[in-house]
Amino acid sequence: MFAFLILGASPDDMLERAVRAHGNLAEYTPIMLILLYLLETLPAASVTQTTLHMLGGAFLLGRLMHGICFGFMTSSMPLRIGGTALTLFPLMGAAILLLTLVV
Repeated sequence: MFAFLILGASPDDMLERAVRAHGNLAEYTPIMLILLYLLETLPAASVTQTTLHMLGGAFLLGRLMHGICFGFMTSSMPLRIGGTALTLFPLMGAAILLLTLVV
């Protein structure tokens, strides 16, 4: 179930997966960092550090899960789907929280 792509995989396939895993990280991380920065520096915000840490920690865990699955494993859909969910839910939560505090 958790077979690694070391034996039997061509180097081109491994390189493509590594490039795509890196590209996927580079697509989501900047916007999450910007949202966390805006939430932290909002003047009259009631955002606690615990909330920021939970959002950032869930995002980090999701990126690690998705990256390990996508970059190094042949197939582990629960890990990949869980990583995607732990990436998108904190992202949406931070955006919604920012919108409710600004409006």
